[in-house]
Amino acid sequence: RINELEGFTYHEIKSQEIKLITKNNQIIWVRDTSRAIKSDDDEVLYFDGILEDITDWRKAQNEIKVLNDELEQKVILRTSELNSTLAKLEDTNQELKLLNEQVARESVKLVNLNSLLADSEKKLIETNNMKDRLLSIIAHDLKNLLQTLSLSSELLAKKAHLLEPDEIQHKANQISTTIKKINELLDNLLTWSRSIKGRLTFEPEYFKIDELVEKVENLLKNQLSQKNISFSASGANINLGFGDKS
Repeated sequence: RINELEGFTYHEIKSQEIKLITKNNQIIWVRDTSRAIKSDDDEVLYFDGILEDITDWRKAQNEIKVLNDELEQKVILRTSELNSTLAKLEDTNQELKLLNEQVARESVKLVNLNSLLADSEKKLIETNNMKDRLLSIIAHDLKNLLQTLSLSSELLAKKAHLLEPDEIQHKANQISTTIKKINELLDNLLTWSRSIKGRLTFEPEYFKIDELVEKVENLLKNQLSQKNISFSASGANINLGFGDKS
C-alpha cells in the first residue's frame, strides 16, 4: 500500500475498500482514502489519509443487492405470468371472435328462416282462404245437383207409372247427367287438393276449345237455368288449345 502511495503524484488522492479482521476475529470493511505528501524534489514527506468504517454501509449494499435480485426474480416471474395470461386472453379473444362469427351466421340463418316462415304463413292463409271459397262454391254446386238428383229420383219413384216412356227416359238421362257432374266436381276438388300438396304433375296436351267450353256449359247448365243466366261462346277463330285441362 505504501509503494502504491509513493507512486502518486503530488496531492493525488486514492481510495479503496479494504476488508480487515479485528482482534476479536470480526470482519469489518473500511474505506482507505489516502494521499502522499511530497517535497518539491518529489520525495515523500509523509502520508495523509482517513480510514472510514463502512461495514454497515457494505452490509446495507449487500442487502439492497439481495433485495434487487429478489425483486428482479419476482419481476421475471410476474412478467412470465402476465405473458401467459395475455396468451390465454388472446386465445379467449380468438374463441370469442369465432363464436361471434358463428352467432352472426346463425342470425342470418334465423332471419332467412323467419322470412321463409312468414312467406309460408302468408301462403297458408291464402291457401286456406282459397280452400274456404272453393269448398263454399263446390258445396253450393253439390247442393243444387243433389237437389236436382233428389227431385228427379223422387218423381220417378212416385209417378213412374204415370209417365210416358219418353219422360221416364228423359228423367233417367237427367239423373245420369247430374251424377256425372257430381263426379266431375269431386274430381276437381281432388285435383285442387293434389295441386296444393305439390303432387300434381303438369301434363299438357292438345284439345279442342269448343269441347271444353261445351263441357263447362253442361256442368253449369242447371245452375245457370235456375238463376236465369244465359251462356254463349263465340268468336273463337282458333279452336285448338295446348295445356293441362285438369
